[in-house]
Amino acid sequence: MIQRIQTVFLFIIAIVSVIGFFLLPPLDFYILGLMVPALLKSYIILTGSLALLSLMIFKHRKIQLIINRLHFFLHVAM
Repeated sequence: MIQRIQTVFLFIIAIVSVIGFFLLPPLDFYILGLMVPALLKSYIILTGSLALLSLMIFKHRKIQLIINRLHFFLHVAM
């Protein structure tokens, strides 16, 4: 499981996501006087979940690469 360096980075992402979920304050934006909550917590949950999913399927490298690409494009889109 630890043979590839991407596994170490995915583990770090998962740990930081869990820590960030509990320690980061909620973000709210006020647009035209209305409060619009940011989807920061949902983003952190999705990021951590994709990292953990990718860690769990370490024996299926092709599927892991597809999930990692999805994870990358999620970061670029946000």
